[in-house]
Amino acid sequence: MRNPYMPQIATVDAVTNETPHIKTLTLTIQNRKGLNAVPGQFVQLTIFGSGEFPVSIAPIYGTANKRFQTTIQKIGKVTKEIDNLTVGAKVGVTSDWR
Repeated sequence: MRNPYMPQIATVDAVTNETPHIKTLTLTIQNRKGLNAVPGQFVQLTIFGSGEFPVSIAPIYGTANKRFQTTIQKIGKVTKEIDNLTVGAKVGVTSDWR
């Protein structure tokens, strides 16, 4: 049985600068069946070595539902670490929808 509190690894596919303090991440979940979710629902995003925080998901792409986007504003200690993420970086995604 899968532990719903254990984050799944996701790869950063793209980082889009919306404003100096807001970024949109495009993420692909690795080794998982995908998200059974709809835009507006939340997942827990883990920045390894920094912490975790809830984010709302935006479009979910592909038939496997493995690729999605989230837009994050830098407002705290962990969210400021988004500036250090580049394409290919690994993050954790926790959800209980699958």
